[in-house]
Amino acid sequence: MEVPKVGRVRFIGEGLFSRAYWATCTTGSESLDVVVRLPGPGAGRPAQVVERVSREEVVLRYLEKCEVPVRVPRMIATVPVEGGLATVQTAVEGLAVEMRGSRNPAVRPWDAIAEAAAACHALDAES
Repeated sequence: MEVPKVGRVRFIGEGLFSRAYWATCTTGSESLDVVVRLPGPGAGRPAQVVERVSREEVVLRYLEKCEVPVRVPRMIATVPVEGGLATVQTAVEGLAVEMRGSRNPAVRPWDAIAEAAAACHALDAES
Protein backbone atom coordinates (compact mmCIF):
# COMPACT_ATOMS: atom_id res chain seq x y z
CA MET A 1 0.00 0.00 0.00
CA GLU A 2 1.39 3.34 -1.06
CA VAL A 3 1.78 5.97 1.65
CA PRO A 4 -0.16 9.16 0.82
CA LYS A 5 1.87 12.32 0.30
CA VAL A 6 0.57 15.33 2.19
CA GLY A 7 0.82 18.64 0.35
CA ARG A 8 0.75 22.14 1.80
CA VAL A 9 -1.13 22.33 5.09
CA ARG A 10 -2.98 25.53 5.90
CA PHE A 11 -4.85 26.70 8.96
CA ILE A 12 -8.51 27.33 8.13
CA GLY A 13 -10.09 28.18 11.45
CA GLU A 14 -10.76 27.60 15.08
CA GLY A 15 -14.00 26.73 16.83
CA LEU A 16 -15.01 26.23 20.41
CA PHE A 17 -13.29 22.87 20.73
CA SER A 18 -10.90 22.42 17.81
CA ARG A 19 -8.50 23.93 15.30
CA ALA A 20 -8.95 22.96 11.66
CA TYR A 21 -6.34 22.51 8.93
CA TRP A 22 -6.78 21.82 5.20
CA ALA A 23 -4.40 19.66 3.17
CA THR A 24 -4.32 17.77 -0.10
CA CYS A 25 -3.25 14.14 0.17
CA THR A 26 -2.00 12.37 -2.96
CA THR A 27 -1.65 8.66 -3.56
CA GLY A 28 -0.38 7.77 -7.03
CA SER A 29 -2.48 9.80 -9.46
CA GLU A 30 -5.38 10.37 -7.05
CA SER A 31 -5.68 13.30 -4.68
CA LEU A 32 -8.14 14.17 -1.95
CA ASP A 33 -8.65 17.39 -0.01
CA VAL A 34 -9.04 16.71 3.69
CA VAL A 35 -9.66 18.66 6.86
CA VAL A 36 -7.87 17.64 10.04
CA ARG A 37 -9.38 18.90 13.28
CA LEU A 38 -7.16 18.88 16.36
CA PRO A 39 -8.35 19.48 19.93
CA GLY A 40 -8.10 23.18 20.77
CA PRO A 41 -7.37 24.92 24.06
CA GLY A 42 -11.02 24.83 25.15
CA ALA A 43 -11.58 21.18 24.20
CA GLY A 44 -11.68 19.89 27.76
CA ARG A 45 -10.13 16.77 29.22
CA PRO A 46 -8.99 14.06 26.77
CA ALA A 47 -11.86 11.79 27.83
CA GLN A 48 -14.36 14.57 27.00
CA VAL A 49 -12.74 15.06 23.59
CA VAL A 50 -12.92 11.33 22.83
CA GLU A 51 -16.60 11.22 23.81
CA ARG A 52 -17.47 14.31 21.73
CA VAL A 53 -15.55 13.09 18.66
CA SER A 54 -17.12 9.64 18.96
CA ARG A 55 -20.63 11.16 18.99
CA GLU A 56 -19.76 13.39 16.02
CA GLU A 57 -18.45 10.40 14.09
CA VAL A 58 -21.73 8.51 14.61
CA VAL A 59 -23.74 11.52 13.39
CA LEU A 60 -21.55 12.11 10.32
CA ARG A 61 -21.63 8.44 9.33
CA TYR A 62 -25.43 8.50 9.64
CA LEU A 63 -25.77 11.71 7.62
CA GLU A 64 -23.57 10.23 4.85
CA LYS A 65 -26.40 7.80 4.12
CA CYS A 66 -29.15 10.42 4.11
CA GLU A 67 -30.15 12.96 1.52
CA VAL A 68 -29.98 16.35 3.18
CA PRO A 69 -29.82 19.76 1.46
CA VAL A 70 -26.43 20.54 3.01
CA ARG A 71 -22.92 19.28 2.28
CA VAL A 72 -21.76 16.71 4.81
CA PRO A 73 -18.08 15.80 5.22
CA ARG A 74 -17.23 12.10 5.16
CA MET A 75 -15.33 10.89 8.23
CA ILE A 76 -12.12 9.21 7.09
CA ALA A 77 -10.42 8.49 10.40
CA THR A 78 -9.97 9.40 14.02
CA VAL A 79 -6.41 9.49 15.30
CA PRO A 80 -5.28 9.50 18.93
CA VAL A 81 -3.32 12.68 19.72
CA GLU A 82 -2.27 14.51 22.84
CA GLY A 83 -5.47 15.98 24.24
CA GLY A 84 -7.83 13.34 22.84
CA LEU A 85 -8.65 12.53 19.21
CA ALA A 86 -8.02 14.28 15.92
CA THR A 87 -10.49 13.80 13.09
CA VAL A 88 -9.70 13.47 9.40
CA GLN A 89 -12.63 14.31 7.13
CA THR A 90 -13.19 15.02 3.48
CA ALA A 91 -13.04 18.73 2.80
CA VAL A 92 -16.38 20.32 1.95
CA GLU A 93 -16.35 23.36 -0.30
CA GLY A 94 -18.36 26.34 0.83
CA LEU A 95 -18.25 29.61 2.66
CA ALA A 96 -17.61 29.86 6.35
CA VAL A 97 -20.64 31.07 8.25
CA GLU A 98 -19.85 34.14 10.35
CA MET A 99 -22.24 34.18 13.29
CA ARG A 100 -21.28 37.60 14.60
CA GLY A 101 -23.50 40.48 13.63
CA SER A 102 -22.94 41.79 10.12
CA ARG A 103 -23.00 45.38 8.99
CA ASN A 104 -25.16 44.22 6.12
CA PRO A 105 -28.72 43.56 7.40
CA ALA A 106 -29.41 41.35 4.35
CA VAL A 107 -26.86 38.81 5.60
CA ARG A 108 -28.55 36.53 8.12
CA PRO A 109 -26.23 33.58 8.85
CA TRP A 110 -28.60 32.13 11.42
CA ASP A 111 -31.05 31.43 8.58
CA ALA A 112 -28.51 29.10 6.95
CA ILE A 113 -27.88 27.37 10.26
CA ALA A 114 -31.62 27.04 10.90
CA GLU A 115 -32.21 25.52 7.44
CA ALA A 116 -29.43 22.97 7.93
CA ALA A 117 -30.61 22.08 11.44
CA ALA A 118 -34.21 21.71 10.29
CA ALA A 119 -33.15 19.36 7.50
CA CYS A 120 -31.05 17.26 9.86
CA HIS A 121 -33.70 17.03 12.54
CA ALA A 122 -36.38 16.05 10.04
CA LEU A 123 -34.53 12.77 9.38
CA ASP A 124 -36.18 9.52 10.34
CA ALA A 125 -34.04 8.21 13.21
CA GLU A 126 -35.24 4.64 12.60
CA SER A 127 -33.85 4.36 9.06
